[in-house]
Amino acid sequence: MCPQCAAPLATVGSDWYRCSGCGYEISEDAHRLHVELVTAFESDPDMFFARVKERRDAMRALEPVWQRNH
Repeated sequence: MCPQCAAPLATVGSDWYRCSGCGYEISEDAHRLHVELVTAFESDPDMFFARVKERRDAMRALEPVWQRNH
């Protein structure tokens, strides 16, 4: 399903998809990530956002202090 309009996707080349409805194109890897994220969100939204926050905090901890906005 297309992430933009939910129409079916058709294969374009070896690792790309194109939406039959809106023409949106997405790589196989990006589509797989999209499906994983949507599945995680739909199964447990609170856990999904807790994991997003943990990931954000871990990434921010890698930034030098003088470059942090918050």
